[in-house]
Amino acid sequence: MVTILDGFTPVISINDVTVTEGQTAQVTLSLSGPSDQPVSVQFATADDSATVIGGDYDPASGTVTFAPGTTTATVLV
Repeated sequence: MVTILDGFTPVISINDVTVTEGQTAQVTLSLSGPSDQPVSVQFATADDSATVIGGDYDPASGTVTFAPGTTTATVLV
């Protein structure tokens, strides 16, 4: 859920990550601009060429909150 305040429309992007199987990926989330309010986004991993059933990765999900004034956050998967 994203709450939009005072006309600020946050856009969140993520970096491309390549990681060797069995290693932890560090995914950087970037907010399009600073906000004077916290901005939260929910995330979840999903299968593509890597699969949970194939043992390629452990599923992960959660909420990332950008503190007021910050524009980057990191998730470890």
